[in-house]
Amino acid sequence: MKNFPIVLHKPETVLRRGPAGIRSSTVWTQEDSDIVAHFIQVRAQISRSLWLQKECTFNSCGNSRPGTFPDLESFVYVAVYFRQLFAHKDRLFTDACDRYIRAVDSPAKMAWMAKEREAGLNYWKSPGLIVPTHTTEDLFNAMLYGTHLIHSLPATSKRHLDTFRVILNNTPQKKLLFEVHGSLRTVLNYVSAAAVVMHQDFAEWLNTGAAPPPEIMWPESVFLSDVVNGKAPSNDDDVEHF
Repeated sequence: MKNFPIVLHKPETVLRRGPAGIRSSTVWTQEDSDIVAHFIQVRAQISRSLWLQKECTFNSCGNSRPGTFPDLESFVYVAVYFRQLFAHKDRLFTDACDRYIRAVDSPAKMAWMAKEREAGLNYWKSPGLIVPTHTTEDLFNAMLYGTHLIHSLPATSKRHLDTFRVILNNTPQKKLLFEVHGSLRTVLNYVSAAAVVMHQDFAEWLNTGAAPPPEIMWPESVFLSDVVNGKAPSNDDDVEHF
């Protein structure tokens, strides 16, 4: 592995160093492989989604020109994955980063991943630009639970409902939608940076036998119509492979 300088938020500066191995003192378990593989796959699902392909524009000078935003269906699709990445009961982003940091045999990559994880979590916990009264996390939860996309009325907490009503009553719809979609696209940058660096090393660990292959089922293996014998297509543009 070559010692090129690395830059925060620039995964290409980390990737050009080449793959790093697992520290000899690390015990890498089946669960470690499954968690990291699932994290990489979740990022891939969001990156290939219609939600990310759709425009997200807004005229900040006023509401005379309509904004262009992803539709409800595409938002619901990625919202499920963002919830896994950051919800307190899942914490997939933090969990995968922590497991990688514990194992990778490169102090530089350890430090870079720790800073990238910290930056992503700080953004998630910071106030928005258009809705500065609430954090990105608060806004996401308000949209997810306040509109009952996830839970029915009895199961939705009063806190999320109240937050949603406050935000909705004080923010024009176009500005609110721009903040929701824009903040998620920004936080995806941190997720993607971590995932591509992690993928390079994890693939190396699998190829060398240092890590057991993941045993999780890919969504494509269940839902794609052209699955053959339980296996999804082999095109690397369609499915993340290890």
